[in-house]
Amino acid sequence: MLTKDIDVFVNGSWCYPYLFTVPLNTLLSAIFLYHEFGGVIVVCYISMAGLLAMQYFSNNYLAKLQTQSLGLSDSRVAFIAQILIGIKSIKTRLLERLYADRINEIRAGELEAYSTYCWIKQICSSIYFNAGVIISSLVFMLAEKNTLELGKVFSTLALLGYIFNFSILYSNYAIEALYALKVFSTRIDEAISGPAD
Repeated sequence: MLTKDIDVFVNGSWCYPYLFTVPLNTLLSAIFLYHEFGGVIVVCYISMAGLLAMQYFSNNYLAKLQTQSLGLSDSRVAFIAQILIGIKSIKTRLLERLYADRINEIRAGELEAYSTYCWIKQICSSIYFNAGVIISSLVFMLAEKNTLELGKVFSTLALLGYIFNFSILYSNYAIEALYALKVFSTRIDEAISGPAD
């Protein structure tokens, strides 16, 4: 039952180095951008801090939904296994409809949790993917207009977009990986401490 969890854990493990590189990149880019644009950059980094808080809260909720969905999947599989063991008894007692309804009920809960997980994940991903451009546009809205040259605007926008996107996207990858590890750990604990079959 834990094959999905192991897969998520292994696939997410490549994100852990970002726990070091993202803060380092953010600090170095903040120093560089402060010297280039002045105090305007503070607003951008406050926005990034707000997004970081959003990443923690959204990933925490997503981890709960993932745990719920996987738990329901486990209970459905265990229930089906019990049915297969007692198939003769079920057939002779005409309880097939009751068991089918119970399986459908568990599956509906599983799909509802997974659907909510997917919706939140997609909304957050679209925000994080576009946040770099949105935050970098704050620089142009708040900076002194006479310091902006048209020739530099697009290259600066591209640079800022990359710097902010790197910090926002890869911090989210690292946070996702940490919460995937938390889900994996919870599921391992449940498997070890659960009743023996």
